[in-house]
Amino acid sequence: MAMKKTTNKASKAKATNVGGRPSKYKPAYAEQARKLALLGQTDEQVAEFFGIGKATLYRWQAGHEGFRDSMLAGKERADADVAESLYRTALGGSTVTEVREEPDSEGNIIRKKVTRELPADVRAQRYWLGNRRPHQWRDKVVVEDQTPPEAIAEKANEFVALMAAARERQRQVLIERGILPPEEA
Repeated sequence: MAMKKTTNKASKAKATNVGGRPSKYKPAYAEQARKLALLGQTDEQVAEFFGIGKATLYRWQAGHEGFRDSMLAGKERADADVAESLYRTALGGSTVTEVREEPDSEGNIIRKKVTRELPADVRAQRYWLGNRRPHQWRDKVVVEDQTPPEAIAEKANEFVALMAAARERQRQVLIERGILPPEEA
């Protein structure tokens, strides 16, 4: 007896859906995820925004290429903007216009536009160089001493002998001044 092939919609749906409830994912979420990533939201925060767990967020990224690409584009753009801002801050020289409110002699509030040039930020410079060229700019300096261990040991022995001689001279001076009794000598 030959088996009959079924091609109804229900059997096709079962073949593509491995079980569980239907996904909450909607194509419009891709753009929202991009915007959240642009704001610097972490994966945990994005998942919380959509009301899902982190594992579900990763499944959405794996199963919906547009969603994954949107999140990556948002993260890359946000990182690039921050890097550019850090670079500009490190260099300084940017101008900023501020509106200040100051009272005049009669007590009226006067608004003034003040333009000023921002100085270079040394912390931003150190951070930039420390990450871009760590061997030249890291905080921890490693000194490679070429002195052989035998020479170091010899210098240490000389130092110990000098300290012993200095202690002996100090003891003799204390005895001569009557501070230490001779029997302790």
